[in-house]
Amino acid sequence: MYRGQAVTVGQFAGHGAHSRSASGDFADRRRDGRVSWLPPSAAPVSDSALAAARSAGLTDVHARRVALVERLVLQVARERYGDTPADLAEGWLDRVRADGPAVFDAVAADIEGHDVVTLKAVLRTLTAYFHLVNKAEQIEIVRINREREMAASAEAPRGESIQEAVADLKANGRTRAEALALIQTLDIQPTLTAHPTEARRRTVLLHQQEAAAALDRLTAPEGTFTPAELDAAEDEALDRLRLLLATDEVRPAAVTVRDEVRHGLYFVATTIWDVVPRIHADLRRALRQSYGEDAPATLPPFLRYRSWIGGDRDGNPNVTAEVTAWTLRAHREDALRLHRRGLNQLRLDLSVSDHQVTFPDALWNSVHADREAAPLPERRWRQNVNEPIRLKVMQMATKLDRLIETLPDGDSGQPQVGASQPRAAGDAPAYDAAAFTADLDLIADSLTEAGLAPLAESGALADARARAATFGFHLAALDLRQHSALHEAAVADLLARAEVEADYAALDEDARMALLT
Repeated sequence: MYRGQAVTVGQFAGHGAHSRSASGDFADRRRDGRVSWLPPSAAPVSDSALAAARSAGLTDVHARRVALVERLVLQVARERYGDTPADLAEGWLDRVRADGPAVFDAVAADIEGHDVVTLKAVLRTLTAYFHLVNKAEQIEIVRINREREMAASAEAPRGESIQEAVADLKANGRTRAEALALIQTLDIQPTLTAHPTEARRRTVLLHQQEAAAALDRLTAPEGTFTPAELDAAEDEALDRLRLLLATDEVRPAAVTVRDEVRHGLYFVATTIWDVVPRIHADLRRALRQSYGEDAPATLPPFLRYRSWIGGDRDGNPNVTAEVTAWTLRAHREDALRLHRRGLNQLRLDLSVSDHQVTFPDALWNSVHADREAAPLPERRWRQNVNEPIRLKVMQMATKLDRLIETLPDGDSGQPQVGASQPRAAGDAPAYDAAAFTADLDLIADSLTEAGLAPLAESGALADARARAATFGFHLAALDLRQHSALHEAAVADLLARAEVEADYAALDEDARMALLT
């Protein structure tokens, strides 16, 4: 392996004019002496990780991606910790890949022979490796699904896709109205749960995500990126790994319920927030392909999210009423900030002028009605006097800013918008998720009446409407789970106070059912 030298991605594949590295792997040397990137389609190299990945049945591109992860992680580990920890990590991976559980005793003997500092370095190296291998697997799943999508058609949709499901409805004789009625009955509610050992810091998740994105670029098909772009991707991957090995994986204090809540919200505010509008768009597209161009511009909120994190009191004494109240505020704050960010994009996109189209009176009336409730700087009125949609979006943003300003400090660690001092809750505008959704609907209806219906049915506005319907101002419904004994005590107290039943706890099951029904 490489000892203390800079290793680039090109040393893991080779074709054309080759030179051998110290390990016997092929590399393509440019005139400046730097090893350049060679694409996944290049000739194979002699590498134990690559061979093991292939023998495990991985595709060639995925096998190279996993081998690349190992090389990059070990390179950074040598920089950070020196040869001994990196050699141990590499050796254990090689031995376990070759012989499986049979080498566990030998590995245990290695552990006994090294000090705690060395072993900590090995563990951090292997942790970074396994997390990034998991990311590589996610990249491979996306790649395979994209390949299947590229090979699909309206007549032969990709298996297990939304398009296939809708096509099956049509093939089985369901009319458009029947298909839409069926969609109206859908109520899909994935639930987020917590596991303390999985409550990684958002910072760590961010570094892993960015390292994976760089890895994806490095293993893209030949010709996708320029050599300079691939060099930059390699540098990004290495820098993110350096940051990972230099960052605490957990904070010094024990993981709290609030940490678990933030961990769950990270996924809602990133992947889930991004994917939901795409799912809505996929379903609308599938309806158009199967039933024609008169598919609905919007769909009911068939997909919504729930969470136990911060509300599951059954067996967790740390989930107190105060923690649950904080959790609800954290959900609300993230929702408001995310919708606020979406309005920025909406304002940039919807530059429609009344010099070019005729807007309905309802839009102008709404803008003027909100002039005092959501005041804008005078320069905004001058700059956008002929762009009522932009004015409306800025008024919506002002209302969200004022709602954010009323949130207590310290909930998310994010700075407040606007005022240096938080507003009192009573100063917040009477603006809720229903009013926010109504404003988005007004903008969509105005575009449609102005002859620009496609702008209402796709892009940033369609995304904003799907998110408003799915997440509201709460992101995910919070399930309150409580031990049945406490429910029993609360019901007994209520019935006793109402003079309905003096001793509910003493009743048998049949008597309780008769009383409660």
